[in-house]
Amino acid sequence: MLMRDILIGRDFEWIHITNPTEDDKTFIANKYFIHNLILKTLTEKYVRPKLDIYKKHSYSVIHFPFMKEGSKRVSIAQLDMLWNRKYLITITYSRSSLIPDFFNSIKKDRTKNNSFESMSVI
Repeated sequence: MLMRDILIGRDFEWIHITNPTEDDKTFIANKYFIHNLILKTLTEKYVRPKLDIYKKHSYSVIHFPFMKEGSKRVSIAQLDMLWNRKYLITITYSRSSLIPDFFNSIKKDRTKNNSFESMSVI
């Protein structure tokens, strides 16, 4: 299932997207004014980490290892991030649940601490 989750705080938003679609790209382009060159790279796999710093935001690609469930094989997951002072956009492409699990734990904690409101868009 493809999904876009958004946590909204007083002065900050965190958007997490798994396997971005063209609709996801259009959404972040229109809402956060992300340049088309960055949007085109959001479906590409990078072999090396990357960091680009622009006037209005920064973009990075990082990799982290994870074990596939039921396997002894280590795989590499890619995490793309776009951020500035007002938002963080995280994008994942693999079945690793590390970032989605962390995102969901913050979403659950919001019921205890009203610093974020949340919304899921499928």
